[in-house]
Amino acid sequence: MENELRDNEVNCNTQSLRIDFTEDETEEEEKTFHCDVCNKSFFLKDEQTIHKCFHAGEDLYRCEICGKSFSEKVRLTTHKHIHAGVEPYRCNTCGKSFSQNHTLAIHKCIHIVAKTHHCDICAT
Repeated sequence: MENELRDNEVNCNTQSLRIDFTEDETEEEEKTFHCDVCNKSFFLKDEQTIHKCFHAGEDLYRCEICGKSFSEKVRLTTHKHIHAGVEPYRCNTCGKSFSQNHTLAIHKCIHIVAKTHHCDICAT
């Protein structure tokens, strides 16, 4: 199961469990634009162009509050939730809220791991 997942970690006091999530590889067949540096595939030419900024070290969108910069506008918009205190992503298991969806996804792993894995050392 660990080989089927994307890089995230869930920690208890004494051990950590690495969890990795995979992308759906069937989508790769439909993506016609490829990065000549890393061979990542995209559906749209504009996505490929923006992606190339990562390799060039260019950040096109800058947060006016903290100065952090992003290569994609959507990432800047999501980042601004942190400054605004907006937490639209809520865990349906425990009710905890998060400003970013990927943070919620990582948090949900805690509940999944808690149901399927138990630490022999700290009994959690």
